[in-house]
Amino acid sequence: MPDQFLDELPLGIWIAKAPGGELEYANAAFAEIMGMSARGDVAAGGYSGPYGICDREGKPFPESRLPFVRVLETRETVIVDDIVIHRRDGRTVDIRAYGKPVFDGDELTHVIVAFTDMTAEVAATRAKEVAQSRLRTAVEHAPVVLFVYDRDGTITLAEGGPLSRLSLPPGGLVGRCVYDVYREVPAIVQSARRVLEGGETFTHSVSVDGVEFETWLAPIRGPEGVITGAIGVATDVTERAQMQRKFLQTDRLVSLGTLAAGVAHELNNPLTYVTESLAGIDDLVVLLNEDLDRIGQLSYVEKRLQLLQQCAAHAREGAERLRVITRDLRSFSRVDDARHVFDVRVAVQSALHLVTRTLQEHARLTTDLASTPRVYANEARLVQVVVNLAVNAAQAIPAGSPANANEIRVATREENGHVLIEVADTGPGVPESIRQQLFDPFFTTKDVEGTGLGLFVSRNIVEALGGTITVGDRPGGGAVFVVSLPPAPAELLAAEGAAPAASRRIVRATRPQVLVIEDDPTLGELMRGALLAECEVRVVRTAAEGAARALEQLWDLVLCDLMLGDGGTAMEVYEAVRSGEPGLEASLVFMTGGAYTAAATKFLASVPNDRLEKPFDVLDEVRRRLG
Repeated sequence: MPDQFLDELPLGIWIAKAPGGELEYANAAFAEIMGMSARGDVAAGGYSGPYGICDREGKPFPESRLPFVRVLETRETVIVDDIVIHRRDGRTVDIRAYGKPVFDGDELTHVIVAFTDMTAEVAATRAKEVAQSRLRTAVEHAPVVLFVYDRDGTITLAEGGPLSRLSLPPGGLVGRCVYDVYREVPAIVQSARRVLEGGETFTHSVSVDGVEFETWLAPIRGPEGVITGAIGVATDVTERAQMQRKFLQTDRLVSLGTLAAGVAHELNNPLTYVTESLAGIDDLVVLLNEDLDRIGQLSYVEKRLQLLQQCAAHAREGAERLRVITRDLRSFSRVDDARHVFDVRVAVQSALHLVTRTLQEHARLTTDLASTPRVYANEARLVQVVVNLAVNAAQAIPAGSPANANEIRVATREENGHVLIEVADTGPGVPESIRQQLFDPFFTTKDVEGTGLGLFVSRNIVEALGGTITVGDRPGGGAVFVVSLPPAPAELLAAEGAAPAASRRIVRATRPQVLVIEDDPTLGELMRGALLAECEVRVVRTAAEGAARALEQLWDLVLCDLMLGDGGTAMEVYEAVRSGEPGLEASLVFMTGGAYTAAATKFLASVPNDRLEKPFDVLDEVRRRLG
């Protein structure tokens, strides 16, 4: 009956005599676990080999550590739980063995060993250890910090690789209060109070000792919904932030490269009339010296002084324009993030100074800069945003479409207390399906010139200023980009040319006939003044009027600006003259400040006409060409 009872047990039972280890009894469960029946020919000291008893490394289990031998030594119950049976059928079974002594009086007569199959338990433990190891490795090597603190702000868990960048050992924050540790970092203290007192789940950004984190925080609630603490994941985004700053700087450089020719043009026009005016001052000094012997006739001196004042006014105007342009360019290229309170119209006008020439090659530029509340922002960054949006609008105009048939409109206005900057174009618009992608890095709809960074950079700048940027449909067709910025906080708010002159040289008898086609009114007047001493001069400002006047009479010389402000070009004047009076186009000399488009470059390479690079001495160049 006892044997039958033992055979029914799920435990493997093995009983041997002490001290030799001769087999006394083994049940069916023992044979099932071991994969073989108990052997009567095996005695103490030789169990491991015959039964395939190994350790967890696969080596034969030391006989001295087997339950039978240990019971003999200790005369007490023992447990051995690192036995692995390598069965003859190829299976392995993890075993926990309980050894118990049996006494007859004081004499140890038998040892009973009970075997349990713990294969599943060992597998689960191993899986848990692997999972914990992987989690530990992930936490130690991933750019994240896992942390938990209780209702009072005491940190109960803080693990993660970025802690080493903060010179903190693993667990170095545990037991410390977040309010004390980070009292010099207000953003962390405020976020801790926000999650513990307000119960919010949110994400915020913070910089600690030069390491930038994007942190997710959520409250921990007890069974009754009461907040008992908070859990957070802080991701180290330092490299990403540095990369974004590099993107911003790279995008500035790309934009500056695109704008370089236009800026050169804007610089060279005022430089031309500065140099011409200064040359006029030199001439007048000579004339005044000649007048010294006629000092009694003061009217001559007065006239000379008036002309001198006019030339000086031109010089001042040109210098002021140069100052504004260089200021705009310097503002655009600065890399600092300093903010101040200013009127957004200042940034918009600075941006348009940089890109007007580029925009007018594609469309009419119109502005409606209404007064708005001032903003607290980085002016250079906002200039960059407007430049990006304006150039993007120009590039959206279909190639080959006449400039005067399209419009780029830049406006400012106030709506619901926010300051809006709108840049609209009459291009094909932006399909609804790609409007979100449009702000992703490296996404572009342009074939060649697009970098895919302009709108991505613009969105990051605007969002960093607490605003938004969206794209929608322009009424009547096209796209409109809207930048919305919050007004400057109340506590930060605080209180915030030269007329065109006459010609610079004395009018004397005229002989050669010269036509000047120049859209800059001041430069046109200066050129007229420079030439009137020796030529009959006519100055016009548009391509259409220039072509018409060129065909009216036989001119000795026609000076034509390459890119004209009305959207017209010297190419159009050339074609109109060549078609109206073949051969007359040879009298055209093209003036340029360096703003070459691909079409202009191709055109200049295809015609024999001379060209003049601004700035130049107008009278000297005309004399040279007319002998």
